[in-house]
Amino acid sequence: MPLVFVYGTLKAGCKYHQEMAGATFLGPCSTPAEFALNTDPWGHPAAVEGQTALEGEVYQLTEEHLAKLDVFEGEAYTRHTTATPFGNTWIYTLKSPHA
Repeated sequence: MPLVFVYGTLKAGCKYHQEMAGATFLGPCSTPAEFALNTDPWGHPAAVEGQTALEGEVYQLTEEHLAKLDVFEGEAYTRHTTATPFGNTWIYTLKSPHA
């Protein structure tokens, strides 16, 4: 089952956490220092390439749930892996305007 690292509005207590319903919370953690936190065009936190560790939460979910998150995140975000204490997890980052 896939793992996903969430750092913004999908975290517990945040605006869109209901999108994580049915996923298993594994715990809080931080990423390697390979990101920066910006704001997307809608005013939400958005990870981009950088040199900062992000604080967030890791969840285990089904492939079907992950596909639903892909739709939720939309075309502005891309999914790739990052290392966490729970193993490699997916993380959504804001696409470069030049991608």
